[in-house]
Amino acid sequence: MRSKHSILAGLLLLLPLLVSAQTWKEQEIIVFTDSLLHATYSDTEPGAAVLIARNGKVVHAQGYGLASLELGVANEPDNLFDIGSMSKQFTAVAILQLVDKGLADLDTDVRTYIPEYNTHDHTITLRHLLTHTSGITSFTELDTFATLYNKDMGREEIMDLFMEPELLFTPDNDWSYSNSGFTLAGMIVEKISGQSFPEYMQEHIFQPAGMQHTYIGNLNQVFPKKVSGYSPGEYGWIPAREFSWDWPFAAGAIISSVEDLLLWDEALYSDKLVSQKTLQQAFEPHLLADGTNTNYGFGWGVSVYKELTFIRHGGAINGFLSDAVRIPEAHFYMVILSNNQSVGPAGLTDEILNKAFSLGIANTTEQSCEDYAEELTGVYQVVRSGGRLVTNYSEEPVYGYVRYADGALTIQQTGGGTRTLTCIGKDTFMLRSPYTRMVFTRDENDRVLGMHLLTLPTTFGPDDFAPKTDIPLPGEKQEVSLLPEQLIRLCGSYDLGGGFLLSVTAEGSQLFIQATGQAKFPVYPTSDTEFFWKIVDASVTFETNEDGSISGITLHQGGDYFGRKIN
Repeated sequence: MRSKHSILAGLLLLLPLLVSAQTWKEQEIIVFTDSLLHATYSDTEPGAAVLIARNGKVVHAQGYGLASLELGVANEPDNLFDIGSMSKQFTAVAILQLVDKGLADLDTDVRTYIPEYNTHDHTITLRHLLTHTSGITSFTELDTFATLYNKDMGREEIMDLFMEPELLFTPDNDWSYSNSGFTLAGMIVEKISGQSFPEYMQEHIFQPAGMQHTYIGNLNQVFPKKVSGYSPGEYGWIPAREFSWDWPFAAGAIISSVEDLLLWDEALYSDKLVSQKTLQQAFEPHLLADGTNTNYGFGWGVSVYKELTFIRHGGAINGFLSDAVRIPEAHFYMVILSNNQSVGPAGLTDEILNKAFSLGIANTTEQSCEDYAEELTGVYQVVRSGGRLVTNYSEEPVYGYVRYADGALTIQQTGGGTRTLTCIGKDTFMLRSPYTRMVFTRDENDRVLGMHLLTLPTTFGPDDFAPKTDIPLPGEKQEVSLLPEQLIRLCGSYDLGGGFLLSVTAEGSQLFIQATGQAKFPVYPTSDTEFFWKIVDASVTFETNEDGSISGITLHQGGDYFGRKIN
């Protein structure tokens, strides 16, 4: 049964030549990291804390930017941050502790522990929950989540919401990131142990690991040295939107520091928390029933690049972003915790890893694709985006539109903005940075079949392949001219639920729409009630009453979302 989960067996031996003194230039890495983080996070804006360690010893630990804009306090390595989905690895180890004690079995039906769970006549196991192969819809993509995320709800109430929809796929036949699966895993920890999840984690994980400043988040406790989270707004930074801690639970509710997280990582090199034999399963990429590599273990992404094993996971929760990676061959650990939601730390991690281990990923040269660019243009079917199957969050298909104009190849996903593809080799392009690439594939007749999205040096989930379709590229939208008085009646605020508003204003003959926590952007008319953005594949329709007055707005962006006019 376990043989298919063991493709990394033997790769976790020490490979000293890979990380010898000749390739590990500690001071150079410190200077590079410090320069990169200072350039990314201003001293007057929200920032981050970073820690790099090797052989359990701190190489570099420092705070950047501000922990509190209100107080003007700087970030420090001992500050506490919300770590979001990095919490999943802790839940996975909690389950493995119960497995070690003979109280749980990874391949037993979850109804053994929670009989009332509706599996839709399929067998769903703990292994499926921990590897995102259960087919359970992630509750964060449900329509109801936007209106409920700031409401306190019981475990069973939340479970009832995500167990109602049909499974996205037969368990172990596909992969789709699911917060619901880890919520269910946390409920099973509570059921088996007889303790609340926070009690269990404190007694069996945090305290044994020496993590004296790590907690399960809640609104009934003061956390010393806890920073504030921020998101960008039109006029500057705004505090993170409130939410109920009932929702992230075992999928994302941990608060910790970079210093405590090093203690966590070090504990995983011993039997302090769980036996190495049992833990090893968490660090092996799960294989689907057809043998497809998911590049995901139990709560961690697992990739091999240039003979190094990257065990990695990030997180995102209101106002906070995080990323951490361990490389066992080098006994290397790095973590970035940020209270600045405008800059993803994963890109910083990629650059530092590339520098520290001489991966050569950024050694690219721009080339011309003029001779064959037109062959690549067309409409591609997106199967998975952001780690989720499209069917998890959209009833409509999602496409990638590849166009070639004015010497530039671009791609635009349904509901997204247009990005330029930079050619670095035949049919190979950079998307945003050298660490994200699009590779087009062809058949034996040189016909384009589709495109692969690659992320280097780590992959999260199975290979993402978007097949090319026969659907023609949509034409350009045709603008019409409207008078200022035609726009005035559209102005106001529209409530889409969950605290998400669209504010509509007019300046002369130009209409603007601003979403909560975002900047104001112009929209352009195709009729007196229909408008579109040029920076993103999205549009709105203003809904009218029988007397012609405006009753609401429908946002078209990867689905249709109605908001009533409130003023």
